[in-house]
Amino acid sequence: MKKILLVIIILITLTGCYNYRELNNLAIVTAISVSKDNNEYKVVVQVVKPKKEQDTSNINQPNFVTFKSKGKSLQEAFRGFLKESPKKIYGTHMQILLLDENVAKSDLSDVLDFFAREPEVRNEFYVLVNKNSNLLEVLTPLDNISSQNIMESLEANNKYLGYANLITFNDLLSYYQNNKIEIALPTIFLEGNINNGDSDKNIDSSDVDTSIVLGPLAIFKNNKLVGYLSSEESLAYNIVMDNITNALITNKYSNDKYIVNELIRSKTNLKLDSKNNKINISIKGHSSIKEVNYNNINLKDENNVKKIEKDLNNQIEKLVKKSINNIIKKYNSDIFGFENLFYKEDYKYYEHIKNKWNKDIFHNLEIEVNSNFEIVEQGNILGGIKDEQ
Repeated sequence: MKKILLVIIILITLTGCYNYRELNNLAIVTAISVSKDNNEYKVVVQVVKPKKEQDTSNINQPNFVTFKSKGKSLQEAFRGFLKESPKKIYGTHMQILLLDENVAKSDLSDVLDFFAREPEVRNEFYVLVNKNSNLLEVLTPLDNISSQNIMESLEANNKYLGYANLITFNDLLSYYQNNKIEIALPTIFLEGNINNGDSDKNIDSSDVDTSIVLGPLAIFKNNKLVGYLSSEESLAYNIVMDNITNALITNKYSNDKYIVNELIRSKTNLKLDSKNNKINISIKGHSSIKEVNYNNINLKDENNVKKIEKDLNNQIEKLVKKSINNIIKKYNSDIFGFENLFYKEDYKYYEHIKNKWNKDIFHNLEIEVNSNFEIVEQGNILGGIKDEQ
């Protein structure tokens, strides 16, 4: 009986979390932006308004609020929120981290170290390069844009357009810690009439007409931002890295004749031919014909479909090969992880060439691309709408 009582007492004392806090005392953070100017960090946090403070009768009333703080270090900046917010900033539900261009160019390691050490932040939030340092401050009060809206845009872009990859903080840490593959991050910016000057000034909604845009990828070298890819290069990167769910490829036959194909399933395999310093990229998948602006072609004819299929694969092969060569030449950045491929597949040879990788090997790689997409859907009107009359 005494043993049973002892067990009950122990269970009671262990019940609950040792670090439990009343939700009413916490400011739930959904998004954070980090920028830097004159050697001083500026941090903006987007916080969910408690239900009792939300005005449900006014659809234009934002359900989020932003706080900002500055400091010589990130720790100092975050401690500064104690002056701005009556509640403790709580980042467990954080969804988005926006990095200003200046931070991405010089302070990425410090930011990663700070968030990796923070025990109250889960590492599954998305990371983007922010081309407007006051994005959260502009959108939150005016358009009621939350981190959820940004996530939905990012996921839709990744699913249907194919040039914005999804990178979580955990993914970013893995890339950062692997010195044989460089980083590529999605970008976000505001388009329209934007007050992009002193973001400390009050923003008048009548002077702002903006929309949120997800741009092509930001490319890094030695963990520092060095530039931005084009939409075509971003698409090629995601095809090679097997990040494609859906993407559109347009085959142009003349200025006014084209056919649009949608890649609906894609699988890429990279194979190393170390004897010839050659990378073989094999891409397979299915596609569907989404638009035909070519009146002289009849999709009832299987030969025409095979020709479109061949044209599609030629287009993809040219796109991928050209993009890889352009990226290597312009940025000297191995975002495709070719060095990592050498290291994994032929370690003995890699040890022999690793000291001359950047100087002699990387810029002289032979890239061979083989695309094999099969058209499996042609639409409901096989012969074209004019042929249906």
